[in-house]
Amino acid sequence: MTAKILLGIDAGFANTGLSAFVYTKGGLKLINARVITTEQHKNKKEIRKSDDDIERAKVWTNEMQNFLSEIKYIVNDRYVKKNKYGDIENGSTVRIKYFAAVEFPTGGAKSGRANRCMGIATGSLATFLLLYGIAFEQVTPTQVKKIVKSTTGVTKDDIIKNIIPYIKKNDFCKVIVSSENSRKKFIRLYSSVTKITDSISLSKFEHVADSISAVKYVIENSQFYKIFIGA
Repeated sequence: MTAKILLGIDAGFANTGLSAFVYTKGGLKLINARVITTEQHKNKKEIRKSDDDIERAKVWTNEMQNFLSEIKYIVNDRYVKKNKYGDIENGSTVRIKYFAAVEFPTGGAKSGRANRCMGIATGSLATFLLLYGIAFEQVTPTQVKKIVKSTTGVTKDDIIKNIIPYIKKNDFCKVIVSSENSRKKFIRLYSSVTKITDSISLSKFEHVADSISAVKYVIENSQFYKIFIGA
């Protein structure tokens, strides 16, 4: 059996939003979501900026690997045939194929530091996708906003509110929102398979929302995605 996984990635050096969907006969189902956060060293005098960037890049790469490992666990838990004792039956294996909808950092930042961070994020993600053999479709911020509405003036809150009802109805990965109107409140992302709960602020959850919106755009507009699900 082959499980086809569509990844949503909103790339950033400080915050990267991730979502993962499995393709089924009934359509796509969200199975995992995450925000990877890397932070600068608190005491700038104790570490060189370049060394700090390298450490943050290591953290980012490790979390990306963990995210794919969780996907593998979820897929095997739900789709691999097991006997009555819960052991995997002989010959029952699942091969995972990935395709990604990616919103890379875009635009020109005013500071050299910001440009450096965008460059590290872009290079790290491009290398990661290449090493794991993951084909991808690039999605722009404008295209992400068009998922909400075709007119201008779409805010981050609009994007969040657009995708939260979808996650609430999902069987694999659920979100519990304390307040949809306050960006200072926290939400909880809960995986019904791994039993892992992530508590993140709505301001960080916007990166997950962007990743899911990128996936929705690719589903509706990408010819590469149609080839992927038909392969």
